[in-house]
Amino acid sequence: MQGNDKNVKLSSLQHAIAGVGAGWAVALVATPVELTKIRLQIQYAAYGSKEVQQYNGAIDCIRKIVKQNGITGMWYGLPATIMQRSFFFFLWGSYDVYSRWLRSLQRIPEFPYYARQDSAHNKSSGSSVAIHDRMSERAISFIAGGLAANTFWTLVYPVDVAKNKYMASSEKKYKSIFDAAKTIFKAEGIRGFYRGFVPGFIRSFPTNGAAVFVWDTTMRFMVGHGHS
Repeated sequence: MQGNDKNVKLSSLQHAIAGVGAGWAVALVATPVELTKIRLQIQYAAYGSKEVQQYNGAIDCIRKIVKQNGITGMWYGLPATIMQRSFFFFLWGSYDVYSRWLRSLQRIPEFPYYARQDSAHNKSSGSSVAIHDRMSERAISFIAGGLAANTFWTLVYPVDVAKNKYMASSEKKYKSIFDAAKTIFKAEGIRGFYRGFVPGFIRSFPTNGAAVFVWDTTMRFMVGHGHS
């Protein structure tokens, strides 16, 4: 999208499209991990019941899935994961929007440049215009990353719930993620798609904000040391 020119600035829409590509790539790696995690979570949820525990851990879970369905069985639910990860469109699109918005708050109409002046200068000049220090790029990456994560999970949560229910079924009783969604809606209505939403929403800001902050800081460190 940049035409091999790193100086070309992408639009928010282009950032969103790049996010979709990233989401699809992640789905290939994430599906086996999520499948194992979901199967174990369902089992642990039934811990203490009279049901016989099917898996003795992550390795045993993987071994049994492969034994029953072959190596491709580890990618059961890949289309559902791709659908869920396609919502990275909103994650990275909104991240760019929030980043631009936070940077715009640094501008003061009376001055043609970003305001980073000593407050004493403001007092000596007699100006009544409030002069604020410029927000750092690292702070912007953390805040924008957290807000983008909140936006992402607000939109994707129902899809994520249906995906998890679909992948949790080792008997493959659901034909697709849509079939799982129909079952949830029939049994619990709209509320069924938002069980556990509040803690997930609250968690998404600090965890994803920290992740984007570390990514941004690492990239800046590498560029500063002459690495590509």
